[in-house]
Amino acid sequence: MATLAGVLAAVVFLFSYAVAGLGFFPALAISGGVYLGLAVTAVLRDRRRARQSNTEGTLESTLRAGARKLATLKRAADGIAEQRVRAQAYGVCDAVARMLSDVRDDPGDLGPARKFFGYYLDATIRVVERYHSLSRRRDDAEAVREALTRAEQSLETIRRAYDAQLAHLLENDVMNLDVEIDVLEKTIRMEGLGST
Repeated sequence: MATLAGVLAAVVFLFSYAVAGLGFFPALAISGGVYLGLAVTAVLRDRRRARQSNTEGTLESTLRAGARKLATLKRAADGIAEQRVRAQAYGVCDAVARMLSDVRDDPGDLGPARKFFGYYLDATIRVVERYHSLSRRRDDAEAVREALTRAEQSLETIRRAYDAQLAHLLENDVMNLDVEIDVLEKTIRMEGLGST
């Protein structure tokens, strides 16, 4: 791009100086402006492409990691013997799957969802895996029963947290749609295309 900018600047200089009859310094200033403008445009374009590529890479890697974690969570849930608790764990899996689908459909939701795919999902996997491990033991100790009860109660809280986050992500989509509709309706009215 630098070579193209230099060639165009030289052409502008020659045209300004020789054809348009501008003095040497005004023609030099104009051609310098053309060169700088093209160089800055090229740098900004390259930065935008790099950011876009980085965002796409981050999106794909986050979705892949989320899918792997979801598979791990499902395997842990599959091992839970008690049907009611297994259903709660599957409810969490369903909420995670819906969040992954939402982010895939709307990459703008990646930022707000990233914390759930990181810390929250990792913690959820640990809770379900430890529940599964403890529930397989034939230990009737009070501490084990209390830990299992607490984990069972937390699964419902965890699922509600994921559902709330998904609702928040969808709320942003609804607000964006409302704004688009408002702008479109105003534009139609301003251009006199709407019915009176």
